[in-house]
Amino acid sequence: MMKCKQFSLSFFIIASYSMYITSAQHLPTPYVITFFFKPPCHNEDILQNIFETPCRLLQERIQQNLIQGIYVLYRGLATTSDFNGQISFPQRFPTGTFTVIITDGIYPVFLFGNTVHHLEIAEDHPLEVYQYTLEKPLWKISKQSLPDRHIPPDALIIFAKPDQVKLLETDLPLEQGPNIFLPPVYVTDKITLSENALQFLKISKFFTPVLKVFSYANKRYASIITN
Repeated sequence: MMKCKQFSLSFFIIASYSMYITSAQHLPTPYVITFFFKPPCHNEDILQNIFETPCRLLQERIQQNLIQGIYVLYRGLATTSDFNGQISFPQRFPTGTFTVIITDGIYPVFLFGNTVHHLEIAEDHPLEVYQYTLEKPLWKISKQSLPDRHIPPDALIIFAKPDQVKLLETDLPLEQGPNIFLPPVYVTDKITLSENALQFLKISKFFTPVLKVFSYANKRYASIITN
C-alpha cells in the first residue's frame, strides 16, 4: 500500500512538472520576431527598370495594394501583413538561424486521425529556400535547397509563389534590440493576394492565428501579441 502511494505521488509530481513546462512554453512573450514586406522601389536593383514612374507614386500604389494581406506561417502560427507590410510572431525560441521558404503549395502529412506529423510541399508547386544566419552585426542570407520537400518544423513560410516576393542574397545589417528584426522581403507586381488567400483557406484550420491586442501608453498605441 505504501509503495502504491509513493508511486501515485511520484506520478503526480512528474505530471505536474510536465504540465508546468508545457504551459511555460506557451506563455505570452513581450518580444517578437518581425520583418516588413517592401515595395520594389525600396530596392535599387529593381529601380533601374521603372524609371518611367516616379518612385514615390509607385510606392504609394504598391503600398496600398500589394504589401497588405500576405500570409506567413511560423511554428504552427499564421498571420498576415498589416497596412505597413509588417509581420510579427511571438519570440518563444530565440535563435540566430532561420530557414525561410517561399511557396503556396503546402499540404499536411498526418500521423494518425487529425494529428499532423509534418508539412510538405507539393511536387507541382515551385519553391525557394533561404537561410538567414546571424553573424553580428550582419544577417548573412544564402539560397538553399529542400530536396525531399519536407518542411522543417521551425521554418518561416511565406505563402506566395517564388516570383511574387524576392529576398536579397547579400549581407544586411542587424537592427539591435531585444526583438529579432529579420531582413525585409520585396514584393513584385506579380503577387495575387486574393488568389493566395483562397489557396491558404485549404490549410488554414491547421494553424493558430496570431492574436493581437492594442494598448495605449506614452501617448501612442502599441500592438501586443497575446499568444
